[in-house]
Amino acid sequence: MDTLIPFANYRFLDELNKAVGHNLDAALDPAVARVVIRRPLLWFYAFFGYFSPSAYEPAMILRKQGGHVATGWKAKVGPGDRG
Repeated sequence: MDTLIPFANYRFLDELNKAVGHNLDAALDPAVARVVIRRPLLWFYAFFGYFSPSAYEPAMILRKQGGHVATGWKAKVGPGDRG
């Protein structure tokens, strides 16, 4: 999740969540820009947070796709197969 792309590093997101009281809905609200503008430390972490990680735990974001999982494999069922 850590990248050199500004605003796309774990430390920035961690500090932003702390600034909004660990409320994920508030962190994803467009109005959070006011919080970022008023806190110089968030700007620092936005650009240089990659170099000072706040945690070493893995993080994953999972998304369920609509209806089924695409595996690329299809079962062939013939007339004599039960299934």
